[in-house]
Amino acid sequence: MTIQTSLQDIVKIPANELGKFQLILAKSGYSLDEVVDYDDGRSYENWSTGNGIKLILDICPPHPNQSDQIVSEIIDCWLELRAIRNALEAEVETNISVTEHKYSAFDQLIENIHNLEKEMQEDDAMYRLMIKGEVDTVLVSYYTLDEETRQAVLQ
Repeated sequence: MTIQTSLQDIVKIPANELGKFQLILAKSGYSLDEVVDYDDGRSYENWSTGNGIKLILDICPPHPNQSDQIVSEIIDCWLELRAIRNALEAEVETNISVTEHKYSAFDQLIENIHNLEKEMQEDDAMYRLMIKGEVDTVLVSYYTLDEETRQAVLQ
């Protein structure tokens, strides 16, 4: 035996009006036979009368307000643009730090010598107390450089 359902027996109703339709059908002599809920969100109710008339209610999920959809889409776009901006700003900051002027080994040595001589002139009394005699600023500056820079100076 094959069960056939014609499109005339299916009534589409919005989910927010389901209670009204159920009340009308119950007062009209229909009884609820089956409620079918699918995982994808579709819902159906099978109603019938005692004399064999069947009716299927296709319950449509409520549609969100169109303005709510627009607002949520605008918020999503704003968040995506903010993430892009943050990523670009971080990239620009890293590029700026990379483009700093790289001093040659000899320039670093000369700069260290000048800084040490300036420091010694500003605090002459302390250096006289700590170190008796002459301080070779070139030698002290050379040893304050890292190993790679020292090797570059010697080349």
